[in-house]
Amino acid sequence: MKIYIIGTMGSGKTTLANKLSKKLNINHYELDDIYWKRKYDLKRTNLECEKRLEKISKKKKWIIEGVYSKWIEPGIKESDMVVWLDPPFFKLVYRIIFRKLKRRKRKGFVDKWDDVFLMIKNNYGYVNAKHDKAEDNWGSKTRTQQRELIHKHKIKHVFLKNNKEIKDFLKAI
Repeated sequence: MKIYIIGTMGSGKTTLANKLSKKLNINHYELDDIYWKRKYDLKRTNLECEKRLEKISKKKKWIIEGVYSKWIEPGIKESDMVVWLDPPFFKLVYRIIFRKLKRRKRKGFVDKWDDVFLMIKNNYGYVNAKHDKAEDNWGSKTRTQQRELIHKHKIKHVFLKNNKEIKDFLKAI
């Protein structure tokens, strides 16, 4: 089984991936670990990311999660199912702020409030991108590109909007 989990920042991708990984005994891969050479400091090129993802996507089973759009096609293409987490905007804002406050306690981790506000702005674009044309806003462009990849490769997908739907999905799988 190959499960690809997408959704914007704070949607619960990592939490769901961890739960599925334990339940199904399948390795879980975070796109952040592919994108960052050194977490939140030194980035890889899109080509490096695509090659790393391609290698993972060729494995027999996996769970991959992340919000990127430019180099994710190998993972989407090889997946058996895409799980799209799409909670309401207010919940995303709460989670992003809560994450910021939680991270402040970590030694050596600096998360600027400017970054938090940028995440909220991008999430607004992501959540409100209901049309087919990508705007200049990062969020709406990402959502549109993800949707196009799912349709291009005709991948089975499910939208989960709240904790009850996630809980029901976990029971069913």
